[in-house]
Amino acid sequence: ETKPVLHYDGAEKAFKNKGADWVVSAPEVGFLFPAFDGRATNLYGALYYTRNGAASYDELVDAVFHTRPPMAPKAQTESFREVLTDSLGEECRADVVQTVRQKLREMVEAHKEAKLEEPLEVTRDEVGSILAGCGVSEEKMAGFRVKYESAFGVDSAVPPQNLLAANRLEYRTPEVVVKVDPSRQDLIETRVLGGVKYLLINAEEGVEINGVKVHIE
Repeated sequence: ETKPVLHYDGAEKAFKNKGADWVVSAPEVGFLFPAFDGRATNLYGALYYTRNGAASYDELVDAVFHTRPPMAPKAQTESFREVLTDSLGEECRADVVQTVRQKLREMVEAHKEAKLEEPLEVTRDEVGSILAGCGVSEEKMAGFRVKYESAFGVDSAVPPQNLLAANRLEYRTPEVVVKVDPSRQDLIETRVLGGVKYLLINAEEGVEINGVKVHIE
């Protein structure tokens, strides 16, 4: 339903109030069966669409496909954050999260360059091997495996770009938010100076404060 508006009536040459009306909006949810893959009919697949990725429309999926809907990308990101935070505890260091994110991003870029038709997905063991390479203890690794299976299911495969939001890089404290080019993670590092923890930002040139270009002595 549209909102009431003021419009111009050309015939009467006057402005008039136009009440609410009904229009066809963009589709909210839908499906395509059979699927269309490689420019041909695929009787063994179906496509499912939602305009809002956070909405799953469980009732429709159950009625049409008789199966559980896939977890929405946003929900996958939030679930993976909780898995890392809860399972790694004090070993969820900045360098560990940075490495995991970088490895996942490299997978996405390599898959894109290879132009493979099959969608890219990673398993629990693949993510676990990245954590092991970061020096995470076996005790924490065991907790990670359990919580990962609980969140995503046994033998599940998840698009890596959904796990740590490969297209976004943000550092946040209670008072400060730093947004970084997703491809320039190298510009940020963590340090402890004089017993105080810091986020260090490489700022060689182009530094501005509220639009004012400044020099750093």
